Amino acid sequence: PPPRPTLMPGLSHIGRRVEVKFSTNGKKKFFPGKVACFENGVCSITFKDGDEVEDMLDEASCFERWRWIDHDWVGQPVRRYVDSGEVVGHATDSPADGRIVGWLSANDNDGRALWHVELRADGERLEEDLEEKEAAAAIAAAAPPAPAPATPAKRKAAAAPKAASSSGAARRKQSAAPSPAPSAKRKAAEAPQV
Repeated sequence: PPPRPTLMPGLSHIGRRVEVKFSTNGKKKFFPGKVACFENGVCSITFKDGDEVEDMLDEASCFERWRWIDHDWVGQPVRRYVDSGEVVGHATDSPADGRIVGWLSANDNDGRALWHVELRADGERLEEDLEEKEAAAAIAAAAPPAPAPATPAKRKAAAAPKAASSSGAARRKQSAAPSPAPSAKRKAAEAPQV
């Protein structure tokens, strides 16, 4: 018989967030759930809609059929660089943007944590597993650059239009204010005489 896949240790996974792939309407899609119990290598997963499924979370099918999503980096945008369809790390190559979609902790993966990314480059879908330093660099590469600090002259120029616009806003506010209610004397003077 073929060797049985290595199973994840059970008790430490109760309560963890996971996504499992199912076919719906001919398309395969990941659905989020939570591990309810883990016994004899079989995991019970409860989904948001209340459905419950028993599944084996073996390492061999990780990222293909299921993935852990309980890390802060899952969902983060990433940027890697691609050369002739191969993902490489050089900024001189074409950028490939995507997201971290799952991860394996070092405890789950023989002492080596991995983050699984899905990328798009030139209309092509790519997948890659990154170690911690690579994942951190990919997240940093996707972050927008911080704006350059403004010089004193730029700060002064930027502040000037605000002052003009705020005084214009004050004038508009004054002109839009309702006229005061007529006083009792004016009411008496304006009343028709009999």
